[in-house]
Amino acid sequence: MATAGVAEDAAAPTATEKGVMDSVWTGLNTQPSLVNHHRGFLAYVSAHPQLGSAIEAVRPLERHPVFRNLLIEFDNLLARDEDLDRTFEDFYAALAADEYLRDAVDSVYRLELSEPSLREAFVDLLGDVDASLRFLANPAKPAPLGLYPFKAVFKQNAALRGELLDTLNSLHKMPAAHTSVFPWWQKVAEGRDSSCRPYVRLTAELAGHPQRFWAWHGTQIELARDPKARPWILYFQRRVRQNPVLGQSYNVYLDIIRRWPDYAKAARDKWDSDLGPAPAWPPDADPPALPVPVAAKEEAAPKKPARPEVKKPVPQMPRMPDMPTRPTKPEKPKIPNVVAPAPLSKNE
Repeated sequence: MATAGVAEDAAAPTATEKGVMDSVWTGLNTQPSLVNHHRGFLAYVSAHPQLGSAIEAVRPLERHPVFRNLLIEFDNLLARDEDLDRTFEDFYAALAADEYLRDAVDSVYRLELSEPSLREAFVDLLGDVDASLRFLANPAKPAPLGLYPFKAVFKQNAALRGELLDTLNSLHKMPAAHTSVFPWWQKVAEGRDSSCRPYVRLTAELAGHPQRFWAWHGTQIELARDPKARPWILYFQRRVRQNPVLGQSYNVYLDIIRRWPDYAKAARDKWDSDLGPAPAWPPDADPPALPVPVAAKEEAAPKKPARPEVKKPVPQMPRMPDMPTRPTKPEKPKIPNVVAPAPLSKNE
């Protein structure tokens, strides 16, 4: 494919890059609908550069195996749980629509990222903002259960406590925080060890690299700004990840054709010739459901072995010993059947 119609020169892609382009070309062309989503997706993000830049900022992170696996785990969770996905989408839609709300939430996240040792405490703090406001205002009083181990830290760190108190108070005064922000934070706190564990693990990994967190966070905001395209972008990304060929090489391919646009044009021209113009994208209808991998079950604690059933021995009456068996006569040895030599004939 992919290298056809482009002149070879010293500035051409490497053999490895050409191999990636050929692999993706083959993977996409196994399904015409996948080709059309690919063409439509690239055209759409090209026409919406702010969204395209946000998606491009996260793409390099998927090359890190740990982040990639956590991202897929969380994405599968959203695909399985419609209610959780709706709450997550409402959270980011509210941030995208309200600059003041977004600034307040970002202030909370900055404080959280600045105190990595209090990561667990922040999950509880945000899970019940009303209780947290009372605690931060007077940490001498009994602390909420989840915050009790951190009571001394907050009591001694008046500056952090004051910043958090002011920020959460500002959020508490915003109606949108009660309808869209606090419900998501509450779900995360309630499901930290169960339904929302993939999110907690993902954000914990991102918190170790703040620049990655802000890139991922910004991408979610940009996706939320486009409610029609968001579900189709997620649908296409899920199809790519589930494809055995594209799942490993598609993002690398996008980086290559960004550096070598002539190869991208050669592919577009070939598809235009074979399939006609790319259809309008995203489609007007909702995307179809995709099969979602079943969540891995947590390892259950080993069960105690059942008590063995011991039967009491039943006493038996002694009996007469068996008579010894008569020895059998040994068989006569068999004489091998040896053919006697025949006399020689007169002619011999």
